[in-house]
Amino acid sequence: MALSDPLTLPLRAAEAVVGIAGDLRGVRSDVGDLRAGVLGEVAVLTGGMGALLDEIRGLRGDLSALPEGVEALGRKVDGLRADLSALPAGVEALGRRLDGLRADLGSMARDVASASASVEPMDDDLSRVETAVLSLPSKLDEMTAQLDQLRSDLAGLPFVSKG
Repeated sequence: MALSDPLTLPLRAAEAVVGIAGDLRGVRSDVGDLRAGVLGEVAVLTGGMGALLDEIRGLRGDLSALPEGVEALGRKVDGLRADLSALPAGVEALGRRLDGLRADLGSMARDVASASASVEPMDDDLSRVETAVLSLPSKLDEMTAQLDQLRSDLAGLPFVSKG
C-alpha cells in the first residue's frame, strides 16, 4: 500500500482541489450576498448620517444664542449676590431687635403679674361693692315709698303748712 499512496496522491489532490473549488463557489456567493447586504447597510447609514448632520446644524443654530444668554444669566447672578450681600447684617440686626423685644415682653409680663397680684386682694371688696350697688335701686324704691308715706302723714298734721 505504500506504493499506491504516492500514485494516488495527484488524484486525491485533484479531488481536494475540486472540493475546495466547490466550497469556494458557495463562499463566493455568500461573499456576494454579504457585500450586497453591507452596501445596503452603508446606504442606510449614509442617509442617517445626512439626517444627523442636519440635526447637528439645527442644534448649532439653536445653541448659538446660548453663550449670550449664559453671560446675561451670570450678570444677573452677580447682581443678586451684590443685592444679597447686605442680607446677613440685616438679619443680625433684626435678631438683635427681636432679642430686645423679647426682653421688653418679659418685663411687661412681670409687670402684669405684679399688677394682678396687687389687684387680686381687692377682688372680694369689689364683689361686695357690686352686690351693694345692684341692690341699691330696690332700697331706693323702698326709701321713696317711705318718704311718700311720711309726706302723706305729715300733710295730715294741723301745724304743717300746705302748699
